[in-house]
Amino acid sequence: YKSIKAEIKRRLKKKTEYGMKHETLKKIYITKIDFEAENALDNKMRKDIRRFRSTHAPKFKYWQHKVGRVEDDLCRLCQEETESTEHIIKHCPALTKSREEIFNDRIVEMDIMVKEPNKLMKFLQKIDSIINRININH
Repeated sequence: YKSIKAEIKRRLKKKTEYGMKHETLKKIYITKIDFEAENALDNKMRKDIRRFRSTHAPKFKYWQHKVGRVEDDLCRLCQEETESTEHIIKHCPALTKSREEIFNDRIVEMDIMVKEPNKLMKFLQKIDSIINRININH
């Protein structure tokens, strides 16, 4: 029993150490997650938010490119940078108006993804509708 408990602690410590080396996660988890607000969302929404935070969001080209589904990872909205979590949240010029509408600010930091899950979900839904319009027109 003691050896199993020690192994579990060792593995958890290793995972934690790895997670904090991941630069994107460092920026996101500066702030504690608002679990109360997040748990009020339905399962699909919580799953979408968690995938987006982890950069493993299948709807974005960064991940699609990483797993070999698309040839390039260039943002479909602005055609300027990689379509990554950080680009979508902070930098994409095509989403400036949406950031202002939803977050009441043009400049948003990565920790907004844990501070305000309801607003993040609205933002992701807005992005979905924009990407769907782009896909229909092409």
